[in-house]
Amino acid sequence: AEKAKFHKLKLLLPNFSFRNCFIVATITVVGFFNRPTFIAFAAGPVFFWLYRGMGSKPVISLHFNIRILIFALCTLPSFIFLIIFDSFYYGYISWGEIGMMDVSINSFVVTPLNFIKYNADNKNLAQHGLHPRYLHMLCNIPLLFNVLGFLAFYEILVALKRIYEARLNHLPQIKTIKALMTASTLIALAIFSVIPHQEARFLIPLLLPLVYLHGPSILKEPELAIIEKHENKKLNKSSPKKKKSSHSLLKIWIFTNLVCFIFFGLIHQGGVVQVPLSFNEMLKKPLTQYHLLTCYTYNIPYSLFLQKPRRSFSFTDFKEISYRKVYLHELGSVSYSTVAEALVHVHNHCLRSQGKYVQDCKFFVLWPTGLESFFLQTIENVINTKIRKVRLFYPHFSVEALEYFDMYCLDSLPPKECEKEMILPTYNYLIKFSQFFSLSLYEVTFAQDIEAE
Repeated sequence: AEKAKFHKLKLLLPNFSFRNCFIVATITVVGFFNRPTFIAFAAGPVFFWLYRGMGSKPVISLHFNIRILIFALCTLPSFIFLIIFDSFYYGYISWGEIGMMDVSINSFVVTPLNFIKYNADNKNLAQHGLHPRYLHMLCNIPLLFNVLGFLAFYEILVALKRIYEARLNHLPQIKTIKALMTASTLIALAIFSVIPHQEARFLIPLLLPLVYLHGPSILKEPELAIIEKHENKKLNKSSPKKKKSSHSLLKIWIFTNLVCFIFFGLIHQGGVVQVPLSFNEMLKKPLTQYHLLTCYTYNIPYSLFLQKPRRSFSFTDFKEISYRKVYLHELGSVSYSTVAEALVHVHNHCLRSQGKYVQDCKFFVLWPTGLESFFLQTIENVINTKIRKVRLFYPHFSVEALEYFDMYCLDSLPPKECEKEMILPTYNYLIKFSQFFSLSLYEVTFAQDIEAE
């Protein structure tokens, strides 16, 4: 009887239990090698794909385990291939070593493992910034998704309330698309919240499940709106409050996205794109290298400088040499003294490289205007240079400079007035206030270069 029952339950399973298993496994492995955090987003969909068609306990334990085993075996070919490919690409192994049979376990590299080892060390993450564990939940989700994020929080609270009240039948069934999207969101958010380095961009893939789950709350699909209207007519009832609420959410969603577009698209780090477009006007001198050091700003896309590297052949070393006109030196959020040291290092390197194709070097430094007084004071104390302000780029807002706003405004007052705690004149205050939201470009000329001229 039990065998007959098991056979009937087995027949209920779809006949495509292992169909596309190799394709899904390969996509998962490639995503994992591309960036190991891909697993945070893939865990939910892969589980639901393995669990599909199962709804009876006697069948689950056997077939679900078989599916997991087959899935694991299907990941091996792509896993091994990518390990070998990366090992050749990064020079851990070569055809010569294979021919000499000089191959060991150290001849192979597992790049995701190196990624995990690096990010597991908080000292390494500290170089990129350490954040509280709740940053994704309280800041990044509202920042990225605004109304969708708040609707997601509301649904989570409702679900927790139903679990507390033991009303589990009101929760989404495990085999529904809604449960899949909910699980994908919660699993990814939980995994990323454990990591102390939290950037908003890590959560961008959550846009798909959040739109599916809560998009209809902002703007109903036409089919659903027609059905709801038809049902209201049948019952001779209307729901003006619900309609008004839905329209209010849509207006709030449009307004918040417009504000975020203006702030993050134009104001926040807005000067970064303007710099290379303006910098191109200064690249007129032949045989001159331009070195641009940036700090406390986003990385500048080198392609915007529109400069192709010049190539020549060295008959001394018998190799092709590439010369650039513009060199970018991204320093990130470093100390002020480090900027001065980097200037000296770049200057010395440029002096050594001068020759037939490079006869002169010019040096520029780019930083938020709110921090310029600290940089200028440090550079003048460390090295003997002449610093000239070239241009201010508007608008540019840097969060790193915000804490120094009061000190920045007081810089325009003489020391005696600062001691008396005098208030800035309105005109000066407005000028200083507007300049705070800009990016400063300075040209640095070393004293020995001035004497040489």
